Amino acid sequence: MEYLVTVASLEVRDGSSLAACEVADALRSRGHTVTLFALRRGEFAAWVESHLQLKCRTVADLADGTLATPDRIILFHWPSYFALANAGIGAPTVFGFLGHQPPLENPPPLVAGLEFPWFAVSEMTADNVSRVAGWSAAPHRVVRNWTAWDEKPVRDTRPLSRVAIVSNRMTDELEQNFRTAAEELDIDVVRFGLPKNPQVLTDDVLGEFDAVVSLGRSVLDAMRIGRPALIYDIHGADGWVTPAVVEERAAESFAGRRHAHVATHEELRHWLANPPTTDELRALQVWVNTHATIDVAVDDIESLFLDTTPDPHLWGRFGAVPVELLGEIAGLKASLATREVQVRKLNAQREIELEHIKKLESIIARMRPKWLVRVVSKITMRGSR
Repeated sequence: MEYLVTVASLEVRDGSSLAACEVADALRSRGHTVTLFALRRGEFAAWVESHLQLKCRTVADLADGTLATPDRIILFHWPSYFALANAGIGAPTVFGFLGHQPPLENPPPLVAGLEFPWFAVSEMTADNVSRVAGWSAAPHRVVRNWTAWDEKPVRDTRPLSRVAIVSNRMTDELEQNFRTAAEELDIDVVRFGLPKNPQVLTDDVLGEFDAVVSLGRSVLDAMRIGRPALIYDIHGADGWVTPAVVEERAAESFAGRRHAHVATHEELRHWLANPPTTDELRALQVWVNTHATIDVAVDDIESLFLDTTPDPHLWGRFGAVPVELLGEIAGLKASLATREVQVRKLNAQREIELEHIKKLESIIARMRPKWLVRVVSKITMRGSR
């Protein structure tokens, strides 16, 4: 089976791009041929191709006709649908919704007679999509956000000494508030993520820490390797994930959005002084293994292809304009890149010519005093006669 997995961007390593890569890699491990497609690509796409050996295609490949029609499409971020449809690429498609980011996670209404099987990574995300006309009637299910990491030994119950913040978006104020509370308890804090410390995080890297502070998928990664996970970031603070609250937190994909609570200094101190116990962490590992691994997710996604997918062109022109604009942007960027090369060459030539002018002026500067000395000497000699 040939799969095409789409995502809006493979420019940077973020939650959406990682999710698409993990689904693609899991499908490949099951013997399928898999290609990634993104509306925009960048350094992360190059990393995926070199490290995971997954092909990454983009709008440019649609323009030159080098992207073959697959057997199935798993489509994250709905604008990709129109990009493929405009190029005449259609196949049984399952839509996936990873969150609430407008406009990528808020699809256009479905016209009468059109249904796409779809899934959402949380009840909150499913509710969001279901409010758009036509989508609630289409076959759908919740496919829990997942971790692709292997299970590791659970941390022993003891005070925290070293904590990792994993976030690309946490504000300086939130980070400093957390660090202040941690310092009072002699807890060392290391921040991973854009813009200051981007790294490819692995279970071995985070396994060196006593706890992880983050939201979303990183929370699941922490639970998988037996580390306490504290939800604290730009959307809100829900505190530690424990067996008592894991279902509630999973319903909003561990994002802290529902209550949007801003943690006080006293709350941060209390949380850090009272992490989950070893028994609680073991129970969370069991929950993740049952509900939130990549294998469980791909099983659920593949089951949705059993539902019939209609003619992909029935949606018509609705929603195609953003994709056409993306195509125009891609063309303008290519033209701009050419212009930038030309400008760099002109600037280089300008620097060469400026340097030549400086050399000539230097020669003139060295010659002028001698010439003046000779002229003045001659005039002086004539005047003395």
